[in-house]
Formats: sequence, structure tokens, C-alpha cells
Amino acid sequence: MAYTIRTIRMAVPLACGLLAACGGDGPVNSVSASKPFPQSTSGTFSAATATQTYTGSLSSGQFGSQFSKPLAVTPATTASVNAATTIAYDAATGTYTVQAGSTSASFTAADKMPSSDYTTSFNKGGDTLTLYGNAQPGNTATAPVSLSYTSFGKWTHVDASADQTDIRYYVFGEMSGSKGMPTSGSATYATTVSGTMLAYNYAPATLSDLTGTATFTADFAQGTVSTGLSLRAVGNPTEGSAGVYSGSGTIAKDQFAGTFTSGTNYFASGAFNGAFFGPSAAEMGYTFAIKGHNPDPYAGASVSPGDISIVGAVVGAKK
Repeated sequence: MAYTIRTIRMAVPLACGLLAACGGDGPVNSVSASKPFPQSTSGTFSAATATQTYTGSLSSGQFGSQFSKPLAVTPATTASVNAATTIAYDAATGTYTVQAGSTSASFTAADKMPSSDYTTSFNKGGDTLTLYGNAQPGNTATAPVSLSYTSFGKWTHVDASADQTDIRYYVFGEMSGSKGMPTSGSATYATTVSGTMLAYNYAPATLSDLTGTATFTADFAQGTVSTGLSLRAVGNPTEGSAGVYSGSGTIAKDQFAGTFTSGTNYFASGAFNGAFFGPSAAEMGYTFAIKGHNPDPYAGASVSPGDISIVGAVVGAKK
């Protein structure tokens, strides 16, 4: 089995429906195709009444793995627009559609899976879509962070004929717009994190779902952000067992990007890309990719993985 893991940050709706008017930085009811992330006046997910589409950017790297050869990993350091990558919701039919290039999948209420937590998952054939609670009415009560303008999702696509599994993380929502950004002061955000870790080389390859804790602070006066991750596998109570990482970056309008500069778990490199959502940067979200390399996997009592790749998403709201 081969794995591809991608993280994707999404923009605001390109089609009116969620909002009474689109536009934001531009004239009302206008969306400039030249903008990488067209803005619109902030609205909430609960107001969704018609079709809305979010277009995405490949923001944190591409990963591929064959058990017979090393994994090639090149985390991206900047976001690039990818109009072929989208997540769309049609309120009239209750259908979510995700697309990446020529690959797509649609999910209806009939595809919804039972869930006991804040997420909502859909499964159809070789595709699974998991959405953070606030993208589905009624799920926010048990979510780690209550959000109105930001959400994230995870799309897993299995191609049995090619023996390939693709995993994509999306962060999407109503971005703040450059005119809605604070220019002074700072803010700390209450956050939640979700991710996937692929361990490979030497030891048998394994794929693990991750949770943990995250910190995020924005200094709007200086135009900088700082973040920290303490990750663990789902079901493992030991905080930081999948790594502890620290990063910093810079703000450009209502977006930000940065790198992880230190970490455990044989940290090698990492990057994150994100944006602020809602009025006055009320919320934030970013996707991330981290690479780890163990130079001596035979040092312990058992053989350890030679490499790890971690991707995921962090979302949060101002404290």
C-alpha cells in the first residue's frame, strides 16, 4: 500500500448563498478572480442555506510512500492557489463534494456514519470525509473549541487498483479580509489539533491518527505568529509521545505562514500555512507538515522507524 498525505487550506465561498452579499475588500456582490483568496463579509456556518464552494491551496507539502523504497517528502513553505482542489456544500440536497484534480467524491445524508464525538463522518466506496463539528448543525456542544467562521475536514481516498491511499486535510471558512484585521495588540487562541502520522523505513510502515494540544499567539502590531504542538496518537494518554514542536511565522494581510524551528521525535523540518477567520481575526486555522528522521533506527532494543511524516490541522478561537 502506498500513502499520499496532503494538507490543504481553503478560502471563503466563491458563490453567494452563505451570505447576503459577497465581496469584502472589493465591491459588494463581486469576487475578483485574480485574488488568491477572494474575501466576503463574515458570516456563520449556521446561516448556510444554498450551495457554497471553497477553493483550496496546497499549503504544507506532498507525501508519498512505497514500502519498498524511502518516502520522498518536500514540505512547502508557501501556499499556492490550486483551483482544482475544492470542497463544496449544497444545502438543498445536503451534499458535500470534495475534488482534487480529476478525483472527486460526493457524500449525502445516506452516507453518514454513526459518531459519538464532535466529528461527522461520511463513507462511500473508497472515500471517507470527516468534518469538524461546527460544519454540521448540532455537533458544536461537544467540540473542544466552539467556532462560527472556521472549520476543517479530512478526506481519505483509497484507490484499490493502484494500491494507493491519499489523505488530505482542509481548513476552510470565512476569512477576515485585510480590512477586518487588527493592526495593534496581540491575541492568544484556544485551539484544537488533529493529524495523521506515517512512520516508515526499517520498521514496518504504520499510519496513526493524532490528537494532542496546540498553542497559537498572534502579535498584530509586529505582524508575527507563534505556535506549539504537543502530539500523541489517539488512544495514547502520554502527551507529546508523537512529538513536541515549536514554530513561528509572519502575517500578510489576513494570512500567515511559518516554519517549525525545533522539535522532538527526530525533528528534521516543518511548515505551516493558515489564515484568520471572522471579524477582527476572531478565529484562526492552519495546516501543517512535519518531517522527522532517525539516523540510527537500530539503536534500541527493537528496530525503530527511520522516518516519520506528520500532517494535520489546527483551528482556534480568541480567548
